Amino acid sequence: MTRVLMGIEDDIACLTLDGASRRNALDQEFWESFADTLDALESAIPHTIVLTGEGEAFCAGGDVARMRESFVAMETGSFEDPERVRMDWIDDLLIRWASLPVPKIAAVNGTAVGAGLALAASCDYLIVAEDAFFDSGFSRLGLPGDMGATHYLARILGSRRAALWLLRARQIGSAEALAVGLADEVVSLPELLSSAHSAANALASGAPDAAAFILNRPAEVAALRVALDREREATLAAKQTPFHREAVERFFAKTG
Repeated sequence: MTRVLMGIEDDIACLTLDGASRRNALDQEFWESFADTLDALESAIPHTIVLTGEGEAFCAGGDVARMRESFVAMETGSFEDPERVRMDWIDDLLIRWASLPVPKIAAVNGTAVGAGLALAASCDYLIVAEDAFFDSGFSRLGLPGDMGATHYLARILGSRRAALWLLRARQIGSAEALAVGLADEVVSLPELLSSAHSAANALASGAPDAAAFILNRPAEVAALRVALDREREATLAAKQTPFHREAVERFFAKTG
């Protein structure tokens, strides 16, 4: 299981995805922990947030084991409505995350795939370890992208480049991520967290009220909500296709 560990020091909230044995995959335990973390952040309102992963990965993406377990519910006709409710709940959490009026810094320590890529891209500033890489990943499982991936990647990369990457999943190393604007800074792994804290202090050095105004982006949040709604319906349909089922089974055959 993956939890979110949080500590606040000098008005910097440090969030760590703590599920190294599963490469910080976003399972149900993560989402429940994330909901509690959002409650705490909305109450404390730190000056900045730093998000990183425990172990060798930033986040390996969604919970593929849960995708496999969903096939039983599909066979009994009890999949779509509960899954839509669950995805609506997750989307509401993502809207709350996007609406926090403080700079969010992703300290990408390793692999960021699929939903992990989307989570990193939701941050305002990305510092990436030299050996880390990003991978859209979704299309390998027959999925269109979720967690706002279609929104964030189009905003960062442009709609054409984002669409091509979602259509043909491939790895992007730190140097290419910096070149295309996905990463803002590349450092060695030992320097990652200190660099993230330096960036957090720099971003927090201005007036808090001005930062809150700059980061209060109702039009952007509204566009994210539209994207999440579209992603939800497309993902629900895609998960019920033979392509997705076969891709999930191939994943488990490969990973053992």
